[in-house]
Amino acid sequence: MKNRPQWNRLDNAAKIFPPTSNATDPKVFRCCCELYDDVEPSLLQEALDAATLRMPYFTSVMKKGFFWYYFEQSTLKPEVKEDYKDPCSVLYNQDRRSLLFEVTYYKNRINLEMFHALTDGTGALQFLESIVLRYLQKKHRLDYDMVLMDNELIESQLSQDSFSKFYSKVRIRGKKNPLAYQLRGERNPDYRYGVIQCIMPAGDMRKLAKRHDATLTELLTAYLIEAIHETMSVSHEDKPVVISVPVNLRNYFPSTSMRNFFGVILISHAYASQGKTFSDVLSNVKKQFKSQLKPGAIEARMNQLSSVEHNPAARLTPLILKSPTLSLANYTFSRSLTAGISNLGVIRIPAEFEAYIRLFSIFSSTSKLNICVCSYLDQMALTFTSSLLSPDVQRAFIRTLTKAGIEVAIDTNFSETINMRASP
Repeated sequence: MKNRPQWNRLDNAAKIFPPTSNATDPKVFRCCCELYDDVEPSLLQEALDAATLRMPYFTSVMKKGFFWYYFEQSTLKPEVKEDYKDPCSVLYNQDRRSLLFEVTYYKNRINLEMFHALTDGTGALQFLESIVLRYLQKKHRLDYDMVLMDNELIESQLSQDSFSKFYSKVRIRGKKNPLAYQLRGERNPDYRYGVIQCIMPAGDMRKLAKRHDATLTELLTAYLIEAIHETMSVSHEDKPVVISVPVNLRNYFPSTSMRNFFGVILISHAYASQGKTFSDVLSNVKKQFKSQLKPGAIEARMNQLSSVEHNPAARLTPLILKSPTLSLANYTFSRSLTAGISNLGVIRIPAEFEAYIRLFSIFSSTSKLNICVCSYLDQMALTFTSSLLSPDVQRAFIRTLTKAGIEVAIDTNFSETINMRASP
């Protein structure tokens, strides 16, 4: 008898992505690793083959069931290619049986693009690290135990659905989110994204946050709110600027899963009613982070989001009826957001490999404005993506950093020459 393919249910966070993925926002993010030497494609292919053999969950394809989408293990082999398309282009096509990730290279850079239903930024970076370290081991003949690098995790742990594992019935009563201020303007043609990458000293950024008695994410969130405010008219100051901030739930629950395991908190500031100085903004931001990141609040919010999945009526509702409801929920939630910021934290790799790697970075598709941040050694990569043609918010944000004494190196795909330095 022929063996049936192994399958997995989508985790709670992943369920929203298939019915809401489109050309405007294909729910794709790109993780990058820049080396000091140019990439050798054949060795990268060998490393990718080894990594997917270790983590076969990533070779799943999306299938559409009667009640839910689900993942089915496939025998499709990922093929390394030279970078050939715009960043964060569509990966998931319901009419095509294909892998939900892609590995490309360009000169000294290795790119991993991932459909968000498969994993979150933390899981994707772990997968990229696995590929990169295997590649470097092969190229430089390093004596390093890859099993040790994988922390001797078994596949059932790597692909565990942590939302289901840690779900309980303790939750908070949901409240309706107010309509947020929306960034307006002409959009980039052909669904392209404006990408601006900023590289800065991580140590200097941590010192700057310490001077403000804030965490790095709190400070960057406050800077983003201020930058958006610079582009607002006075008549819009009654509408709150609302920033979505993903939270890595692995920091709150003992999970080693490489699937999605994140929550989202919303940080807001209304200039008309909550103050117009930066001190007012930062104080308000810090207060909201403190209250929303309490372990009890995190657990209750996770349970609230997971409760729909455990509702018997929702389980028995056909997917053809669920999908429009999920799309409407996504649209409604989108109207309560102005922009987003995601801090993936510090990327640490074994010391044997550090001399060969220059930088890690990450950015995502978005229908709005989004910032992704990560650090490696003393290099912090902060990357903007935006569907809007104008970089006014990005310019204001970067000038705030340079005025604070931070040296910022800028790389961008914007066609115009953009002065983002502080005014003399």
